[in-house]
Amino acid sequence: MWSTEGILRTIRTETNPLHQKLEQETALSELMSENLTEARYRSILRTFYKRLSVLEETVFPDFRVHFPDFELNSRIKPLQEDLGISSNTEIRNDLSGSGLSEMQLLGIAYVWEGSKLGGQLISRALTKHFGNDFQTRFFGNPDSSTGADWKNFRELLLREIDSSEKLAVFIGSANAEFKFLYEEFLSLGK
Repeated sequence: MWSTEGILRTIRTETNPLHQKLEQETALSELMSENLTEARYRSILRTFYKRLSVLEETVFPDFRVHFPDFELNSRIKPLQEDLGISSNTEIRNDLSGSGLSEMQLLGIAYVWEGSKLGGQLISRALTKHFGNDFQTRFFGNPDSSTGADWKNFRELLLREIDSSEKLAVFIGSANAEFKFLYEEFLSLGK
């Protein structure tokens, strides 16, 4: 069996190239920019919303069935509040998410759980840029216990990834999610 640090290091090493590409080469890089406009920010949020609304309906319910001991918190409500919309029916995307294996579900959840950590930094930058009254619930969700959630998620990963085959499926799924997001955010231009 592998060491805890060995598994985590492999995951980081294998997913980091697409993660960095997403952050540096797409519209997401603008979130920390002093030139970000409110209209552009909303455009970025709508892209997050389009993907999360599908995941909330198709993938995350499966995750909750397979991993009932881990609380995968919905991020739709804070996103709706930031966008000023009342339901997830205004923006849709036609994606299929059911029928995924446990490792595929974990790979997708890894991307979204990890995004909460960076969200705290983004929230601070947005508040500094737009002012204290600017709503950044999605990135800086005050109801979230981000550090504890991430620690619990890492423990779940370490319990569930117990073979090189599972690790490969997990990494493939996480990278597929990063690639999907890369293409979506790249389509917004930079």
